[in-house]
Amino acid sequence: MVAASAVFLAKWTLDHLEHPWNPTLEHYTNYKSSELKTVVLALQDLQLNTKGCPLNAIREKYKHQKFNCVANLSPKPVQSLFQVQV
Repeated sequence: MVAASAVFLAKWTLDHLEHPWNPTLEHYTNYKSSELKTVVLALQDLQLNTKGCPLNAIREKYKHQKFNCVANLSPKPVQSLFQVQV
């Protein structure tokens, strides 16, 4: 579930225009996006909470062009993806 949630969050971080979970991912992981909500929100909290984080060297490393500056990416809140459609 953690791996599926990490994929969900990574896809959302890279592309805000498309829902990160699709029928293919649901089929192969056996998880619906609603089942991933708790873990995805926890991972996003870790991703956004950089204050007091002792792993600054890792963030600095992944700010370099060699790693496509992924440490500079700032995802939109993911909570809205889990709202029930009426």
